[in-house]
Amino acid sequence: MKSRILIVDDITKNIQLLATILEPTGCEIEFATNGYEAIDWVMNSDFDLILLDVMMPDKNGYMVCAEIKAIPGKADIPIIFLTAKNDLDSITKGFDMGAVDYVTKPYNSKELLARINTHVELKRGRAQLQKMNEILEVKVRERTNELEMARQQLETLDVAKTEFLKMISHEVRTPLNGILNAYWLLKEPSNGKNLDKLFQVLDESVNRLEKYSFTALQITQLVTLKEKALHFTKISLHEIVESCVKSTEEEFSNKGLKLKILETEPNVVFGDKMYLKSGIMQIFDNAIEYALENTTVTIEIKGDKDCVLLTFKNQGPGFSEKALKNLFRPFCPGEEFVNNNSGLGLFFVKLLVHLHSGTINVGNTKEGAFVEIALPIEKSA
Repeated sequence: MKSRILIVDDITKNIQLLATILEPTGCEIEFATNGYEAIDWVMNSDFDLILLDVMMPDKNGYMVCAEIKAIPGKADIPIIFLTAKNDLDSITKGFDMGAVDYVTKPYNSKELLARINTHVELKRGRAQLQKMNEILEVKVRERTNELEMARQQLETLDVAKTEFLKMISHEVRTPLNGILNAYWLLKEPSNGKNLDKLFQVLDESVNRLEKYSFTALQITQLVTLKEKALHFTKISLHEIVESCVKSTEEEFSNKGLKLKILETEPNVVFGDKMYLKSGIMQIFDNAIEYALENTTVTIEIKGDKDCVLLTFKNQGPGFSEKALKNLFRPFCPGEEFVNNNSGLGLFFVKLLVHLHSGTINVGNTKEGAFVEIALPIEKSA
């Protein structure tokens, strides 16, 4: 990289002599014959070094040096004084003004070039060091921000861990208590006539525990393996919905619910049949559970050229404000431990839909609540 040097001297012959000495080095040379020209050059150009004569009319070298050092962004340009004086006071004054070196007249070419090269390299070294410091400062800021984000995430995870432990404690303890209570009641001879009720308690507790464990396992697989856990094929949402309906006939009957299915072609999507059935079953179970007795649950399958929209609607109290804020967060049910809300259902569904490149939307209607998912017909690139 060529050096750029400014020569400042009021005597033209001196400038020519310095230019002749510097020419073999291949550096770029500019010159000024007075202090005003020198200041103008420095304000409008960048230089690696300035050779500045001390004895000049109007503005001497000391004054020019002081003014250059006061120009923003120019203080780091090394200035070598050219002087016929070699007394200690003159040399000291030059250093006080900000010069880095001095050369006495008449010039020794080798000495002059050596000093120029030294100070140019020092300037470049300082510039590189400054650049490295700036890069390091950016890296430090980035790392500090990363650490701050990590700290915040740890705090969030700590809160989530506490909620998780509370949820696990409830979701596992409740069905286990039902199993244990039924077990102890079965041991009492006087309770032999109430076997049907006891077996019902056992059945509900075991099913609840199994459902929770299975959902937690599927979430773990999706979180750790992501798309690798899925086996994509073309599947019919009609078949999945039909299967879910058959498996919930008893629940429908017990609550006196009616089912309305609205369907338009196409209904075939690209996805994992097992996982989608689990996710749709989660939505369907919630629609049944929170529907009022003797009302209607509506399922709509509506397709277009890009995706299939599957919507579940029920008639009931709908989602509370708290529930709407927390439905997609793991271990954060809408209402604290109400009914069988594990806090995992819609979190699992959202995770699953996202891995299928789909979308999910939930909300309330005038009559109750709705959950709709959109799944692509073709696999996304």
